[in-house]
Amino acid sequence: MENRNIGCTVNECKHNNNGVHCCTLERIQIKCHTPRAESPECTDCASFTRR
Repeated sequence: MENRNIGCTVNECKHNNNGVHCCTLERIQIKCHTPRAESPECTDCASFTRR
């Protein structure tokens, strides 16, 4: 199953559908790893699971 509403090119993630670059999860969790998100680099996908 793929969720074309969640694009992903992280091939190392267990939830990535490699052929289509989509996430297979219905919902992802985003986290901030700085006190305040000032740029995309301040955020991460907390749903990442290594293959």
